[in-house]
Amino acid sequence: MKGRSSLPSEPSALLIVGLLIVCGYGGGRLVGLLRLPAVTGYIIVGLALGISGAAIVGDAWWHSLEWTVEFALSLVAFNVGYELRFAELARLGKGLMLLVVLETMGAFIAIWLVMLLVGLGWRLGMLIGAIGAATAPAVTVIVFNSLRAKGPLTQAVLACVGFDDALGLVIYSVVAPLLAAHSTPNGALALKVLYQLGLSIGVGCCLGVLAVIVTRYIKHEAELMVAIVGIVVFCAGLLESHPFGLHCSPLLGAMMVGFLAGNFGRAPRRFGETFFAAASPFYTLYFALAGSRLRLFALFALWLPALGYLGARLGGKWLGAYIGGKLGRLPSVVTRLTGACLFSQAGIAIGLTVYAAKDFPQWASTVVAVMLGTTVVTEIVGPALTRFAVKKAGEARAA
Repeated sequence: MKGRSSLPSEPSALLIVGLLIVCGYGGGRLVGLLRLPAVTGYIIVGLALGISGAAIVGDAWWHSLEWTVEFALSLVAFNVGYELRFAELARLGKGLMLLVVLETMGAFIAIWLVMLLVGLGWRLGMLIGAIGAATAPAVTVIVFNSLRAKGPLTQAVLACVGFDDALGLVIYSVVAPLLAAHSTPNGALALKVLYQLGLSIGVGCCLGVLAVIVTRYIKHEAELMVAIVGIVVFCAGLLESHPFGLHCSPLLGAMMVGFLAGNFGRAPRRFGETFFAAASPFYTLYFALAGSRLRLFALFALWLPALGYLGARLGGKWLGAYIGGKLGRLPSVVTRLTGACLFSQAGIAIGLTVYAAKDFPQWASTVVAVMLGTTVVTEIVGPALTRFAVKKAGEARAA
């Protein structure tokens, strides 16, 4: 009929964002009934709404909403840095520090070698290895809480998981510019990478000092949240704009802001928890958006690398933790079972996958398929392995 307005042919960006957050939340609650981490539900919802499912959220929407993902990732990186405390580092001791370094490097090297064996090449293998080095601390904490776990294994793993994420970020920040250089590593390239890392850390430290000052003068928590988020996003945006033509790391810079704010600032005691809670809708959105990029046919075609990745990651973390525990003279239960508690991957790994897909578009489909596909598996198997290890250690005080 003439004069009647027709419905828009395409949904609005707000509708897509709302759909992803609401459905993502619902998916997270549903998988929670199966005692699975909410992240698994977010990714599955994204998969259902994305390219491999209903195709409501296609590539065009991904590119349109990419900034929301980068925004969320800068907040994730800040949170990782904020939870790193000098007191905790001192409490770790040399033995546990050695274990953390070796289990993280063990996963990186093992994945890299296996990716070479399955034919992905040394460059792509190195990239996937760098992404796969970090662990998902939230999943581990949830399992420990549900079992009311207490003992040397529990204490060791809880002390390790946060530093594991930070080290994973550093590894990726070294590897990405090496691969972006499109040349064989040499002295000049190594020097350039050091400049880029130095600039990322330097910018993060400068803005971190500003964050410290802000925490000392702003006492109202809501106002402090606004100021800190602004500083973090400004830091990430500045580094992402490739200052001086250098391939800097926005996530490393944001992590440094968090590290300084956490150790030298005077934020309210529960600010870290409040910050995480306030950012939760963005985390849900970014996991769901990441899931929407997963192409199932690509995952099926890459079943061998995906299977190899899972085996290499578990084996690398277990062997690294075992060697680190032996060299650090840690208790036998810590040496033998820590690796089994570090299989889950989520937040930082998914975030680095998103950055890798953007920085290396020639490998985007492979990286996204392998990393997102295996994340769903690790989020299902990881909690079961952690539960087994805690019970084996005799540290579970609940069924």
